[in-house]
Amino acid sequence: MNGRRITALLLTAFLVAELMIRLQTGPVLPAASPDVWKEVAQGSYRATTGSYLVPLGAGSVLQRTAAGTGPAHPTYRMGFSGANIALYGEGASSVAVATSTQGQRILPRYGSGFLFVDARQNLWLVSRQGAQLLVGGGVGSESRGAVQAQIEAQQASGTLAKDWQLIWVVDPVAVGQSIWYLSNRSLPLGAPGASVWQLTTQGSQPLANFAELGITGLVGASPRAVLAENRQGQLLVIDPSTYAVRATLPGTDALAVGAGGEALLLSAAPGAPPKLLLFGGAASTPKDLPLPSGAQVLGPASFSGNGQWLAMLVQRDGRTLVYVVRTKGLGAGQQGDLLAPPEGVQVAPWAAPSFASGRVYLVVRSGNQTETWERSIGDGQAALGLGGLG
Repeated sequence: MNGRRITALLLTAFLVAELMIRLQTGPVLPAASPDVWKEVAQGSYRATTGSYLVPLGAGSVLQRTAAGTGPAHPTYRMGFSGANIALYGEGASSVAVATSTQGQRILPRYGSGFLFVDARQNLWLVSRQGAQLLVGGGVGSESRGAVQAQIEAQQASGTLAKDWQLIWVVDPVAVGQSIWYLSNRSLPLGAPGASVWQLTTQGSQPLANFAELGITGLVGASPRAVLAENRQGQLLVIDPSTYAVRATLPGTDALAVGAGGEALLLSAAPGAPPKLLLFGGAASTPKDLPLPSGAQVLGPASFSGNGQWLAMLVQRDGRTLVYVVRTKGLGAGQQGDLLAPPEGVQVAPWAAPSFASGRVYLVVRSGNQTETWERSIGDGQAALGLGGLG
């Protein structure tokens, strides 16, 4: 009886508080309650640190607060090199978003700033102190202008394929105090692939250790491991100190990378359970991630900012559902919970669920409208409620 009375009092207080907010500020969206989906924004958004909602397409950055969802107010703005960069929040919870003709993207954090590659593939460190050029066009015979002149001359003479392009800086990832990125400027003109370069306080140079690995992309990094893809479709786990390849995972796709590259969700084969790889002192063996009976992974997935939660879209009995599971801390490794989407909407299969401030966010289609909804994920000590999904 006391429990019911407390629940009733809490519900009454919540409704009164919501009414007062509406009287003072106009209609707002209420905060999410456990086991209840609430619409928080029109359009498709990805939640990130600080409860900021970044649009997946065109649009303004929003912020979710106890009073509802509204426009986020940048604490710093800058515009240069064809992009507008806005910083939101302070300290560890700050977020940087770059907007250009290519769309909007959340910039990776590095030290006290954020890494930004402009349209000309210059690498910058942006912060409230401004923009610092980390890797630019070079000088002399090794400058981008000199290399580009050689490329154009050879293409004009027919000794170099017309579609071969110079890669100056792509895929930068923070590896401890250094930055790794891909470039093909150290390779013979026309050679396939790219080399891995490392930028430190002593300058930038290619890592010769990786010349034979055929790396085509840097997926993520932490101080303990760098994740890279090669031309053979393998995922490589590289020790950033010794440069040794600690693990080679053939035929896998990286579905999601956790905070700092310390957790990785892999899919090995269609119809097979996904595999979870967590990095400790050394790379561990990927382990099957338990799924509810009859569930199949659809693909889009993401980790929470602290790497403790994982959400992905799955399908069971012809329905698209959200699967939320703990990957760290209390309850890690145990089967998670299936969450049915809001009533009357269809889950957008191209948008991964995302996390912010103890809530999971989902992009759905309602008629001709795209909407973003949220619900609480609880404290990790109680089931989220399967609501009849069995």
